[in-house]
Amino acid sequence: MNELLVKFFGVILIGSVACFWDLRERKIPNWLTFSAMLLGLIVSLIFDLKHWNLPLLGILGGFLLLLIPYLLGGIGAGDVKLLMAFGAFLGIQPVSQVFLYGAVWGGIFAVITLMKHYGWKIAWWRLQIILSSLWDQQSQQVLKSEPPSTKLFLPYGVPLFLGLLTFVGIALRR
Repeated sequence: MNELLVKFFGVILIGSVACFWDLRERKIPNWLTFSAMLLGLIVSLIFDLKHWNLPLLGILGGFLLLLIPYLLGGIGAGDVKLLMAFGAFLGIQPVSQVFLYGAVWGGIFAVITLMKHYGWKIAWWRLQIILSSLWDQQSQQVLKSEPPSTKLFLPYGVPLFLGLLTFVGIALRR
């Protein structure tokens, strides 16, 4: 069986379980992400023992790509570990593409969620506050002063999974 198809099947299976779990429980369990990292490492080594470092670099890449959003409180640790698991299967360059596609999907979902929850005018204002908070301390204070009950949460495992599906779809068309 083709190495690429085995890896794609495995990572899509892991991603779909994580997506389901994240939607239902609002978290991605460690038993899934750590076993997926180990499985991705084993599968990668079975097919290519010579390049043993590639899945490890993929794990590291997945970690580094989501470290800052995690430290800023924008995503959870399960999301970071999920991208690390994707990296174990795919390697560092593909996991960076999954990350970028996932960021696009995440942005789309964030805008839709804001509009659905607040309406167009307030959603536009909140988007401006969120974006300006990247460089403006006053906007950061506005966001920090919100009570936790008013904050919207987006299960980021879903955009990561859609980013994975986008990557796989593009890769298979080549």
